[in-house]
Formats: sequence, C-alpha cells, structure tokens
Amino acid sequence: MAFQWTEDPGRDTFHPRLEPVSAWLFRRNSPYLRTGGAGTATLFSMPVNPQGFRPDVRDSWRALRVENPATGDNPAQLAFTPEALDDLLSPLADDFDDPRVFVLPLREGAALTAERLRQRTGIGSPRTPAPSHPLPEPTAIVGIIDHGINIFHERFRHRTSGTRIAAAWMQGAVREADRLPFGREWLQADVEEALTATGGDEDSLLRLAGDDPAAPAFSPLSQRTSHGTHVLDVAAGFDPQHTDGDTLPIIAVSLPPVVTRETAGSMLALPFALGLEYIADRARRLMRQTGTVVPVIVNFSLGLTGGPRNGLHRLEQTIARVAERHRSQIEELMDTEDAPFTVVVAAGNNNLSQGHARSTPAGTSLGVNWQLQPGDPTANFLEIRLSPEEDPLPEPLVVTLGITPPGADGPITTTVFPATGRTLENIRLLEKDGAIIGRLSVWRHPDGIAVLTLALDGTDPGHDLRQVSPPGTWEVSVSYTASTLYRIDAWVLRDDVPVGFTDTGRQSYFTDPDYRARHPSGHPVVTDEGPSVIRRAGSLNAIATATDQVRIFCAGALSGSDGTPQPATYSATPLDDTTERVDISAPGDRSPVRRGVLAAGTRSGSRVAVSGTSVAAPQMVRHLATGAGSLNASVTGPDTRIGQNILSDALPDQGI
Repeated sequence: MAFQWTEDPGRDTFHPRLEPVSAWLFRRNSPYLRTGGAGTATLFSMPVNPQGFRPDVRDSWRALRVENPATGDNPAQLAFTPEALDDLLSPLADDFDDPRVFVLPLREGAALTAERLRQRTGIGSPRTPAPSHPLPEPTAIVGIIDHGINIFHERFRHRTSGTRIAAAWMQGAVREADRLPFGREWLQADVEEALTATGGDEDSLLRLAGDDPAAPAFSPLSQRTSHGTHVLDVAAGFDPQHTDGDTLPIIAVSLPPVVTRETAGSMLALPFALGLEYIADRARRLMRQTGTVVPVIVNFSLGLTGGPRNGLHRLEQTIARVAERHRSQIEELMDTEDAPFTVVVAAGNNNLSQGHARSTPAGTSLGVNWQLQPGDPTANFLEIRLSPEEDPLPEPLVVTLGITPPGADGPITTTVFPATGRTLENIRLLEKDGAIIGRLSVWRHPDGIAVLTLALDGTDPGHDLRQVSPPGTWEVSVSYTASTLYRIDAWVLRDDVPVGFTDTGRQSYFTDPDYRARHPSGHPVVTDEGPSVIRRAGSLNAIATATDQVRIFCAGALSGSDGTPQPATYSATPLDDTTERVDISAPGDRSPVRRGVLAAGTRSGSRVAVSGTSVAAPQMVRHLATGAGSLNASVTGPDTRIGQNILSDALPDQGI
C-alpha cells in the first residue's frame, strides 16, 4: 500500500471556510446527508463569527440553499466550492472576523428561501391562538433542546385535555407557513386542539407532529425509549392530575434526527443556536402575557468531544450572547434586572473512552496511537490543538504532522503553517494507492490556538469495495517550531451512532502500553495514573467549560442514591490546570449493577431506565425550577468529577 499527502490545493473542491467535518462528509457522500427521499433533500447554511452565533440579527441570516450533494451524480462538484460560496461570504468580510459556513441537511420544503430569511428580524413571531386551558402564572419556565420529544406525553399535560407545553419547535418536521426558519411550531392551543381531535391517540398525535414511522427519515419516537421525552420528564414531568406542575410551563426544541445521528457535532451548531434563541424569545412572550418575570432554566443533555475549551467554543459564546440579550430585553420590556437565564449541560460520558491525549509539560511534540476499528462504515475524526501557554509572540508557527498507517513502511509527514486566514493552502489530502482516504485542515484561532482536524475514511469498503482506511493502529505524531511554548492536546471525535439508528459507527480510540485501564481486581481505573499520554482529564463535554463566564451548570453522574454515592465510572473529568469544573453531581445509575434512572418512556404510561450524565443534568433543572431534591456540599477530594455539590432525591415521582 502506498500512502502520500497531496498538497495541491486544486485537489480539494470545498471552500476552506466550510466546517471541516462537514466538508469530509460531503466528499464521502455520507449517509448523514440523506434526510429524505433521493433527490429531495436541501441544505441550509449560515455563517457566524468567532464570538458565536447572532440568531437575533438579520445579517446572520445570509443563508444559502443548495441541492444536497448526496443526491447528485457528482457530489463534490455540486455545492460548497470556493466559487459557489465566495458570493455568500464576501459581503460578510467587513462584519465578521472569520465568517464560517455550517450546514444542516433538511427535507425538501423544510427551510425558508434565502430571500425570505434575509427579510426577517429575529427568530420569527408565532400566531397566538388562545389556549382552551390557560396556564396559571408561572413560577419558572423550563426549556429543553434535545431529540425525540413526545410533546403529547401525559407527563407534560395539565389535567385531561390541557398541556403545559407553552411552545415547541419540531425542527425536523415539514415547515408550516413562514413562522420559523424551518420545521414546525406547536403552541399550547395547537397541542390541546390535537389532543381533543384525536381523543388522545398517540399514534395519530405523533403523525400530526411529523414523526411518522412510515416516512423515509429515521423516526426517534417510534422507539420504546426516546432520549428527549425521558430527559424532559426528569426535568419537568408531573402526574397530570396533580397541581404540582401547573406553574411550570415548558418550551421544547426537538432537534432533527440527522443532528443527533452525526455524533461528531458538525451539524449541531445551527439548530442549537436557533433553538436557544427560540426558547428565550418564546419565554419573553410568555412573561409579557402573564406580566411576571420568572427564571428560565434550559436543559441540554448532548455533548461534544472536540472544541477549544476554556469557554471559547462558539456554542458557549452563543449561550452567553443569548442570555445577555434576554436579560437586557426583559429589563427594557418589564423594567427589572432580575431575569435569570440558566443552561444546564451534561458533563459527558467519556471518562473511560480513551479519547484524549496530551503532551508532557514543556514538550514540543506529541505521539499517540490511534486505533481504527474494522468494519466501520463511518468516518473517523481527530482534532489536534496547540494552545499557547502564554501570550504568543508575533512569529510564524510551523507544525509538522506525521502518520504511519497500518502496514506502512514508515511515517509520511506534512508541514503546515497555521494562520488566522482560511485558505486552500492549509488543506492536505491523504491518498492511498491514488485514492483519497483522508483530509487535513488547519486553522489558527485569533487567541493563538492552532487547530488541526484530521478526517479518515471508514474501514468498511461496503458492497462497491471502494478504497478505505485500513483498520488497526495509526501512529500519529505532531511537533511544532516556535519560541512560544504550546500545549498539545488531541481529541478523538465521537463516531458511534446513538441507539435506535439503523447504521452502526464504531468508535475509534487511543492506545498506549503505559495506559492503565483496570486494577488487578478487574475494576476500572477512573483517574489518571502513570506516565501515559492518554488522559481522562479533558474528557469533559466541550460546551461545558465556560462555567466561570456565563450561567452554565455542568452536571456529572453518580452511581447509587443511598448511603454515599460515588461518581459513575463514565462521568467525565475536567481538564486540569484550567477553569473547567463539574458544578453538580446527581444520580445517573441506581447502583453499579442497576444502570440508569427511571422516567418516562416514549409513550404515555411507560417508563424506562436511561443511564448517564444526560439524566443527571435535568435533575439540576428540576431543582432550580421547583426546589426538588436535597443539595449538599460535596467532600472535596482528588476526584474532580464529583463537583462542588451533590443533588439527591430530585427524581420525579412516577406515581408507581
């Protein structure tokens, strides 16, 4: 096998400002791009700046709709070429330091046209039919951004035919009118009308919501367990016959299935930013209707492994931006400065995933073994970051990347020069026997952080026996030349496909003979020991690192709720020597052998067990919204996963 780097920029047809994971998915005609029938899907994209999204500003809505490359005969030539995107990005050069293009595949007719989007200000106004059962004055508003949310579930109802769903944006549904950029909105009156018209038949209700099991796209609500329904029950579910939930309205955003399916997170930015703005906007409208200002607490139980950390992720910046605008809007509209807007995020379940490696202090290089599993039909991504330990000097940074594929005689290297401008010269293509199997993109953040994103094709050749990446151990080395001292970190981006989806990605990981995975007793080692470059520290959700800068709570998981619960083995560890931290820990498992906590299944009357930090975060939401549970100061110790406080007894009463 012959491997080589191709440094000819003309070989890469995608604009360098296109998000690098998306660029590789388009090149490989990924199944993630197929959201509807063949030839029907479209793409919706939006540029942003380094300080995050501005979903409330019209200039951010300079959008582009193009035919989905996955439906064409020649995918690489249909969209996102430099020529196709320059007209879109050129007008933004004076407004944004680094305009980027993020993409979101949508069904045909799901998104507004680019011209209609440019005419809008803000997220879009709802029509306001009067609900048949007006909710009492709220004491708090619970928001959720998740996937697979059954907004008709009995745990979210008010008495018999009423609902506590004040507003819901089903982002993956077929667009209705021009109320939102894409998808369909359900207001309280819409939900109540549907409940009455169907007699509460959930099959009919879910079809009305656009979640039809017979549709070609994946239907998360056709499963026994749906992540969003379970999480929302933990956060704000109540028996409909009780009055406990009467003053707790819900604003829900259900992500398109493709966003959850692409676990590297390349498609999360747009729907998350717009969903957060939607929750803030609809919460303000609800407060104006009731004349009462109340806290807004948003749950987000999805996470990312790659990112700049230290509060620099675009989504973290977006949270800060939306929260600040919400407070200023409330102050202007209702003459009060007391308008809390809090986001609770899951710490992540990657503590034992062997997905983070770090250079030694004062080291100028990092070498690590990257294990690609056989039979993997999906791409694998490695993100390498060089972070200056001090203010970088005004000098060029020279980075050398070497890889030794399985079966290769020796390493093949390429040298890049990270710069703040994104150009085709900072892109390399990896060839195997003349066929492209990988792509390296390089960029430098204005703060001096250099980012290398390496994409490798899957290892399963499929029925067409195409050229793929060989499975096995890939030796990866990175070194730099500069007067400034840089810390080198490498993160494996998530690749395994969530439960319920029909395809099966296989997660890659790092290996190291010095890495100690288990004690002699067989129990897993949960904290870092020894000289291994593989570190559990740094496995924290990449959008949970800004707790010192904005109102974000990071929630870790405990195993066991009685006696002295311990951090779950999978609950992520913050990066040491930074401001990262876990703020709160709550049960993620009933015990080490009884995994998960019980809450609502997809259908009314059912309950299921779901494990992980995903179910710890909504317990904190429930506590903030209702005061449920006991919050106790934790015992400080060497295990930084346990956080500053322990929350117990905050799980919802299932009435069983």
